[in-house]
Amino acid sequence: MCLLDARMLEHIRDCTVAQARLAGAHAWELSIGELKAFIALLYVRGAFSKNIEMESLWSGDWGLPFFQSTMPRSRYRDIMRHLRFDRREERMARLSTDKFALATDVWQWFVANSIRCYRPSDNLTVDEQLFPTKARCRFTQYMANKPDKFGIKFWVVAEVTTKYFLNGFPYLGKDEARPPGQRLGESVVLKLVEPFMDKGRNVTVDNFFTSLSLANSLLRRNTSLVGTMNAARRELPPSAHQRAELFSSRVLKHDRTTLTIYQGKAKKNVCVLSSLHQTVAVESDRKKKPETVCFYNKSKCGVDTLDQMARKYTVKGATRRWPLAVFYNILDLAAINAWVLFQQCTGTNIPRRAFILELAKELRRDVLRAKAYPTRLSSAFAPPAGAREPTTLMKAMNKSNEHVLAMGACFNDRADSHLVCVQNDDGNYQTQAISIHHQPRKVTGACFFVFSGALKASSGYLAKTSIVEDGVMIQITAETMEALRQALRDMKDFSITCGKADQEESQDTVHIQWTEDDHNFNKGVISPIDGKSMESITSIKIFHGSEFKANGKVIRWTEVFFLQSEEQSGSVGLSDPADHSRLTESVARAFCIALCSHLKLLKEDGMAKLGLRVTLDSDQADSDPDPDPSAVLSEPNHAALMGNTYSEV
Repeated sequence: MCLLDARMLEHIRDCTVAQARLAGAHAWELSIGELKAFIALLYVRGAFSKNIEMESLWSGDWGLPFFQSTMPRSRYRDIMRHLRFDRREERMARLSTDKFALATDVWQWFVANSIRCYRPSDNLTVDEQLFPTKARCRFTQYMANKPDKFGIKFWVVAEVTTKYFLNGFPYLGKDEARPPGQRLGESVVLKLVEPFMDKGRNVTVDNFFTSLSLANSLLRRNTSLVGTMNAARRELPPSAHQRAELFSSRVLKHDRTTLTIYQGKAKKNVCVLSSLHQTVAVESDRKKKPETVCFYNKSKCGVDTLDQMARKYTVKGATRRWPLAVFYNILDLAAINAWVLFQQCTGTNIPRRAFILELAKELRRDVLRAKAYPTRLSSAFAPPAGAREPTTLMKAMNKSNEHVLAMGACFNDRADSHLVCVQNDDGNYQTQAISIHHQPRKVTGACFFVFSGALKASSGYLAKTSIVEDGVMIQITAETMEALRQALRDMKDFSITCGKADQEESQDTVHIQWTEDDHNFNKGVISPIDGKSMESITSIKIFHGSEFKANGKVIRWTEVFFLQSEEQSGSVGLSDPADHSRLTESVARAFCIALCSHLKLLKEDGMAKLGLRVTLDSDQADSDPDPDPSAVLSEPNHAALMGNTYSEV
């Protein structure tokens, strides 16, 4: 994600959440993982067919399982509706000086990342790109010579060989910052190639940009120019307008620049200005093309080819918001750049469509893993057999997509091996099974398992099983999915036979079995408060938004343990930890912020692991319901704060 880096994703996430708040969804949240998964869905849709209606891809009959297993359709709709790239409260002030303000930040960050990640070869090409959209904005252009007549025009420079997007900016109308007397084409080229000058490179342009003054300006920066000249240019000598013998060439020279006039047709010639060629050779075939014309023909199509590549697997969808159209263009160009970088870094030759699909799988990886956490935690809170009160598993199941059921798995002491996903030297991911040395594998564990109800009854299969990364996927029919969900609601065991329906020999069987609570976890964990063992005590690991920095030191909130008081020890079970998530987060945040100014002292004292214990029993709480952590920590004795809770951070 070097092209769409964390800064860009966090900015988009924050702007999107702010828009949701303004729309009245005050509890709406969006994680970076979900945003990446949303982008993955856009890429997959573009790789399959841009003519398919996006929402039909969740259909159980003709949709793609990738969409159903990534996120619910309603969640996709919510993200698309709220997606923004700037903050509304700052918009008016920025629009007064920047017409592109609604997308300026993300575009400039993408361009900066593209420049930083790649060192181009010697030949570049500059041209215009029209991204098709009819969204209303002040700078929509009509270009009759383009396949789509309306859109947002971008000036672009790309590498000739790989078609890597190097730099670009939108055309917004008259540029007040352009020096008086300087042509628009010259201004555009100088601005685009500025980061790549002084390296002996060449720039190829068409007749809109080419001029003698541009060639001289580039030569002063050790950069050459090759381009066709418009017949209306005043720099052209009178002889350029005179007809000559068919397939004949004339070469004129001015300082370090040559002008080649080639009579390619009986009534039309072509003029090529070059500061790269000091002498011009001519081919020996029938058409006798000069060297400058051949070079121009080979290097002129960099941006045009880049635009064609982007349109082939474009993520573009119908929209009335022009900033979203700009974001679609960023994703298209980013996918091409990432493909070029991947091939050059790994030395592998992979088709672009296959790369986009692999990229989409990587983008949604965090979401697939995150889906496992709520269900994995639920196993410790499930009531014993016979109890019928709602559990975390039931809540997670009721909120999940009706076609997909994903669950995380804990390490099992009965498994003698475990699936892991490792990255090899080629950069590809492979699934392996780690096991005890010199011991046969009998029981293999997995990190997660996914039930997908997208298997068609007409496929001839009862169910299919496959290993996906470090987990297992079971594809079942919609009828089997409904039966499985009902069995889980009734807390009954359930079995699924896999294989073809007409298969006579033995087949794989998946058993879902309810068991007694497993208290064999958190082995070897010791409380930093009183030194007692935390074995069999339920906990939740914290992965996001838990880091606080100050004075070069970092304090990280890593885990929450839920202890039972003496009064609770005889009860059926603990309350759902999810009910206390906001409380524990608020306490931990206040604790970490208050400690930030003391991190250096704590580090010097060797206190690398800290604990906080907080009671949730109102009868045992202090008289002050909301003490100021910073005030408490200002006292010399810190033990007073760390001595009374049922929750450890």
